[in-house]
Amino acid sequence: MIINPDNKVEISPGHSGRLVDIHQLSQDIRQNLLQRSKSPIELKLVEVPPARTTEEVKAMGVDTLLGMFSTQFDPNKVNRAYNVSVAAAALDGLIASPQEIISFNEVVGPRSTEAGYKNAPIIVNNELVDGLGGGVCQVSTTLYNAVLLANLEVVERTNHSIPIPYVPIGRDATVVFDNVDLKFRNNTDHWLYIQSYVTGGRLTIKIFGNGKFKRDVVIRSWVEETYQPETITEKDYGIRMGDRVVKQKGAQGYKAAAERIVIQDGKVIKVEKLPSSVYKARNQIISQGMAPPGSILKTTDLLNDPLPETESTDGVLQE
Repeated sequence: MIINPDNKVEISPGHSGRLVDIHQLSQDIRQNLLQRSKSPIELKLVEVPPARTTEEVKAMGVDTLLGMFSTQFDPNKVNRAYNVSVAAAALDGLIASPQEIISFNEVVGPRSTEAGYKNAPIIVNNELVDGLGGGVCQVSTTLYNAVLLANLEVVERTNHSIPIPYVPIGRDATVVFDNVDLKFRNNTDHWLYIQSYVTGGRLTIKIFGNGKFKRDVVIRSWVEETYQPETITEKDYGIRMGDRVVKQKGAQGYKAAAERIVIQDGKVIKVEKLPSSVYKARNQIISQGMAPPGSILKTTDLLNDPLPETESTDGVLQE
């Protein structure tokens, strides 16, 4: 199966390939070692038939682009860009049989160093922190939007805890291996084929299937409610009395709604409510200084007037 640059699907005749006969090679190496021979070993090749015949591939019925979606990322954020490429490569070439449920986590697998993932920013408790596999959620989000535009059934989807910048609000899909997944069903009676690739700072996912299921699809999302953050004041005896320091900036929260509008022959045939998304507000935290004047020692004071050696300094930290 070949996908042309203009998204046309071509079925090329199948042909056998060739692989090195590993079993024979192992025996030949063992024999050379036993005989202490330095003579070259001839590699023996075995013929491998194609996984599917040309007729079987044609019977899959994949002939049309059903839906595609692209998102942008910063290629200069090297680790994150690398993770996006690794996850995108795991999806590329995926096929789904009729009515099969596809799990993002099962296809992409654990986000581990063994799988090639690196540390990059991830969202934890409404904050960005470094974590293994940061950027993978951009791939799941891009796939989610491609699935919506291909008019496929969404089985499981969860939004992030905060809105993300590369898709409209209410159209993201977070994943956590062995915990939070993105799943969709091939609700057609033909096979699907997924193409997933990165070019520069652009991730694109295309879903191909049978042309009789091709529909025009419009996705709309909007904010239904806005949640204002609270301001929480905490006493801090490490800050001079009267001073106030912003420990955590606040951010609004939102409830977003979304819908899928399916159009055939210029007429709306279906308006489907999509899963809603709730992004919690992030409270502002203010540290209120409570230390009396002169009670906070500067680093220079500690250097000039160190504590007596006999006095314990356990727990005394100046930051």
